[in-house]
Amino acid sequence: QQQHQQQHQQQHQQQPSDTVREVEEEHLYRLQIELDSIPLIDKVAYVKACSIPARLSSGEESCKYEAMGINDIGRSRHMAYLECCSFDATLAARKIVQYWEERLELFGVARAFLSMTLHGTMKDEVEWMMATSSMMILPQRDGRGRTVIFGDPSRKDMSIYDSRRQVMTMWYLLETVLQDAEARRRGLVVVTSAKYSHGMSMDFKSASWCRRLLGDVFPVPLRSSHFCHPSKVANYVLFPILKFLMGRDMRLRFKSHYGTDSAVLCQLESYGLTRDVLPKELCGAVDLDMKKWVHERLAHEYAAAAATAAATDTVALTPP
Repeated sequence: QQQHQQQHQQQHQQQPSDTVREVEEEHLYRLQIELDSIPLIDKVAYVKACSIPARLSSGEESCKYEAMGINDIGRSRHMAYLECCSFDATLAARKIVQYWEERLELFGVARAFLSMTLHGTMKDEVEWMMATSSMMILPQRDGRGRTVIFGDPSRKDMSIYDSRRQVMTMWYLLETVLQDAEARRRGLVVVTSAKYSHGMSMDFKSASWCRRLLGDVFPVPLRSSHFCHPSKVANYVLFPILKFLMGRDMRLRFKSHYGTDSAVLCQLESYGLTRDVLPKELCGAVDLDMKKWVHERLAHEYAAAAATAAATDTVALTPP
């Protein structure tokens, strides 16, 4: 399946832009047919997302156009599911329906059907993300061009920390990856550091939920997962048991890095995770700044919304 997907992507990249667009439209058309063919009782959340008014009575933008695959966010998500499923429209449709069920379960009715932005679905999480989120996307990709998500449990403020909100943050991080075609094709690397963590700061509930997002819900291939500076007990007792319980694919992608700072850095560099990519917590060169990242995302989203509004106005003012 992975080989078939890579071949399709290579052909896709070699085609002229007009032809590529036509091919994408054909795939998206077939996907919509499959989505329409799923019984209503099996796609309740998806139908709700598609049928909700585009602009709510509160003035907030809904998820209608992204659910229908009309705007950039929705189109990127639908293409991501097609790519992940080797352009099997039937399988991709089922995955999209599951996505909306999971989104409704996590965010609840009041927020699941808002636009997936920091001023929409995530509007109540912005301050929390900047204050205590233990996960963020590193500014540089690794040596193979893959997006890196870094997690450090010691960054959490346990007085306000909440497992569910951490999963919401992870959800949003993955949404930003979906919007970048190159990023979603190259895949994702997760790096976790327990160097400054203690057992009490480890959140196994959110970790389990995030693994489910990566494995079952989001169409972003997880290339590898690296756990750095585990305790001696975790490295020699817990991880061997966990790897035994993992599926073969996840077991091969999971790496534990135990030892001194220089030894761990050397191990990471052998996987393309070089000093210029890694944060200072792992002896890298990157200063992590979640506040800066959030403000940059807000600026990006407002600019995108303004461009969409301007395009809409232009269309509305164009004479027939």
